[in-house]
Amino acid sequence: MANSWKNWSGGVASAPKHIDLPRSASELQTLMRTTTGNLRPVGAGHSFSPLCHTDDTLVDLRHLAGVISHEGGLVTLRAGTPLRVATHALAALGLALPNQGDIDHQTVAGVTATGSHGTGLALGSVATSVRAVTICTPSGEFATWRHGVDNEFAAAAVSLGLLGIASEITLACEPAYQLQASTALATTSAALANFMAQAQANRHFELFIFPQADRAIEKTVNRTDKTGGLTTHDNGLLDDVMLWAVCALGHLWRGASARLQRLLLRTVDGDTRHGAAHLIFPSERRLRFEETEFAVPLARGLECTDEILHCLRTQFPEIAFPIEVRTVAADDLWLSPFYGEPRMTISIHERPHGRVPELFVAVAAIFDKYDGRPHLGKQHALTAPQLRARFPRFDDFAALRRQIDPQGRMLSPRLAAWFGDL
Repeated sequence: MANSWKNWSGGVASAPKHIDLPRSASELQTLMRTTTGNLRPVGAGHSFSPLCHTDDTLVDLRHLAGVISHEGGLVTLRAGTPLRVATHALAALGLALPNQGDIDHQTVAGVTATGSHGTGLALGSVATSVRAVTICTPSGEFATWRHGVDNEFAAAAVSLGLLGIASEITLACEPAYQLQASTALATTSAALANFMAQAQANRHFELFIFPQADRAIEKTVNRTDKTGGLTTHDNGLLDDVMLWAVCALGHLWRGASARLQRLLLRTVDGDTRHGAAHLIFPSERRLRFEETEFAVPLARGLECTDEILHCLRTQFPEIAFPIEVRTVAADDLWLSPFYGEPRMTISIHERPHGRVPELFVAVAAIFDKYDGRPHLGKQHALTAPQLRARFPRFDDFAALRRQIDPQGRMLSPRLAAWFGDL
């Protein structure tokens, strides 16, 4: 029976010749030294772009999981540890990550290597918490790059799995803390007018804008001294069921999309919840979707958002998924969308069988006008020259990749188009 693999959304599928599941660093090293052809690592499959696609060898990291060691706030984890497992383990040690996104099913290697992020003007992506990463290179040798020590660390922290396969990652953590999250409904115009003030006033702030309803959910998250609270993650099942219904009906009856979205938003009634940080950050995402996301300069983010909204209102009236707007602090990681400056991220979602290609092409043309840098783990169609123009250290990363992997063993078809012989 042929091997088969699909990512979380179902939009990326491949039939690799081999699927290997190393159970230790030594097994990973043996695999790298004895296999031929191309190979790609895979964790939870939450990347929407075909980073893990391969017809040769897929290396599943699920057994490379767990805490290796901890000293003070530095915790070393096996690279395949699911983020949810990692954050619970950190909590047991009295620690927490400085920031997270709203999904915690990815592996530690996947969430860092793709530059995934949460929100907060003063907070960087999860990769900015990395202090060391150990990678088994295509030659079968282990290399460790350390923050503040090795120049190549800025490439290894967000590497897309192009320098080899990560085996260990050390994260800088904080003492465990409590968060309070609140949501409120506002008109879109009011939410956008107050966006920067809210972002400056709150540790975390994000908008979920429903274009046809002309409404936005404002979400604020801040530290709190309240104890107790949540003991489990946010369920979100009812919201997912209702959103699925609105999506399906909106595609069948486009003229009713605005009314359906307003009906959905009647369930938003100023919810407030508090609990341990690792329980407040994530939300369940049972409804499958495809996603594209670009990070635009902070000063032009709201202008870009307005243009995206106009596009969806006029060309895609049936789409019910909200636009997600967040902020992320600057960093110095070569393939990070936030290299050198803070940016505003704008995420567009659509159900897998909707008008995904047409929608993503239309919004990409708008992001191009605003110097948008794509999240490389999400869908986009930028070419190597376009990526070079947007990521200032693109050529430096490509040169290091060629040095470490001259045969291109870590290149998937899509990655070869971006980082092959340029």
